[in-house]
Amino acid sequence: MEPFSLNENSSIEEVEHLIRELVENSQSQEKVLAELNRLLHQAFSLKTQSGIREYVILEIEKYRSGLEMGTLEEYLKGEAYQKMTFSQRVAFWSGSLHSQMRSQVEAGLDEYQIYSPEWHSLVLKIDPDFDKIMEEVFSQKWNNVWSKKEYEKRIRPE
Repeated sequence: MEPFSLNENSSIEEVEHLIRELVENSQSQEKVLAELNRLLHQAFSLKTQSGIREYVILEIEKYRSGLEMGTLEEYLKGEAYQKMTFSQRVAFWSGSLHSQMRSQVEAGLDEYQIYSPEWHSLVLKIDPDFDKIMEEVFSQKWNNVWSKKEYEKRIRPE
């Protein structure tokens, strides 16, 4: 597949079509992410049609979250995670989630976008102590660095 280049006249429909083809035809997840990031860079460099940057950002996040859910589930079911003590799991989640939230901030995205009811449900199904772990993360590790209220809103929307 030839690399697609954006120009000032590119439409959202063209970008949608390209991304669909890219995801369907690529043999490598890294290649898909690299191409999506290249498109995002082009979208920011050009005066593209309104909405294209936002669309590419959303597509990157949807793609990454799909990958992360699969990878996360495999890791949590694996021997290394299953053998961790409670305090080791607190440290694991504190570091992992803090890093992901920082990455979101640095990319100019919503840091709490990594949380969803589906994500919470998946983790809770594999680790029934997850809510207790997050209580410890918020009270002992993050000390008001991140908002527990905002986290709760994302995993349990009304």
